[in-house]
Amino acid sequence: MKKLTVLILTILIILSVAVIGFVVLKNSNKRDMAVQQTLPNSDKKESEIDEAITFENEEKPEETISNANQEAPEGTLTFQNPEAPAEEDPTIRTDAICDDIDLDGNLEYVSLDKENERVHVVREKNGEFYSLGTIETDDVIVEYMTNVSFIKVDQSGKKYIFITLDNFIGGVGFLLYGIQGDSVYLIEGDFPSTTGSGTRTLEDKDNDEIYKRVDYTGFNDYQGHVKAVCYKWDGQGFIESDEKMLYSYGEFTYPEKPEDVVECFISASCLGLKNEMDEMAENTKAAEFLLSEYFYVNEYGPQFEVKKAEDEGSSMILIAIPDLDYVQIDKDVYFKVIKVADKWKVESVFLEPLEAVNQ
Repeated sequence: MKKLTVLILTILIILSVAVIGFVVLKNSNKRDMAVQQTLPNSDKKESEIDEAITFENEEKPEETISNANQEAPEGTLTFQNPEAPAEEDPTIRTDAICDDIDLDGNLEYVSLDKENERVHVVREKNGEFYSLGTIETDDVIVEYMTNVSFIKVDQSGKKYIFITLDNFIGGVGFLLYGIQGDSVYLIEGDFPSTTGSGTRTLEDKDNDEIYKRVDYTGFNDYQGHVKAVCYKWDGQGFIESDEKMLYSYGEFTYPEKPEDVVECFISASCLGLKNEMDEMAENTKAAEFLLSEYFYVNEYGPQFEVKKAEDEGSSMILIAIPDLDYVQIDKDVYFKVIKVADKWKVESVFLEPLEAVNQ
């Protein structure tokens, strides 16, 4: 009886081992059948191809995809990183968009790898995938890639790779890449590096699917002005156009103090905001004075100081003292303000020699 029991146990062990071996063999065959394509490129040496790409879908993508920014089937590309440490997963999976952006009859796949701060550009040709390059930001500037899309900048039908950058402290910039032959190249890129805040971007301002460059610069002045400058495409890059605009966040706030009225009056003149000057001027002559010849306003705010020179209750004389690091003048600028319907208005602007200051 004891021998029979041992025999039965032995048979069960043998059967278990056989089942496990069959399962392992089956899974191994599945892995061998997975598509793992190393990027071939007839124009590049094998040593130059540093990443392998697997397109993770069961169906081959259509030959042509006309819709801009259409997601690739299953929406992911897998990149093999041979430099990844042994203890880390060498694969990078990212969302991808695809289109024939250079009109060569082949699809380009563009995917943003946010974790590693890079954009992969891949071309599919005859069922195989070729790397056209990897886009990375400059490590010197602390900025992060937040989005990638395809855009048009003219009527040619070609599209370009538009990457949005953000430092998450008020600064937004961009990179614009094109495809030439079998590689990507930088067309233009900018970031508001002066203060780290502001916006440099591309926008479809006319709702015609053609993008223009627009730079937004905020000013640290009383009204919180924002200057927007538009640039148009000239075939190779963006050049400044005549289309300029200035606007404020929210509505114009009328200042209560006479010093603030003069500060806002000067800022409005320097920024070309005649509507605001007219609001604060008691007459048209005061609003016509060209104050930008004597004062300077930038994103840090007004580069001048306003002080009282005379105070007669309902009328005052104020002097505006410019920062001579920004302007060189030989006269002081005085403002006569009067109270009209509980608002201080600029009645006149006049000049006196510098030696008259504080006397």
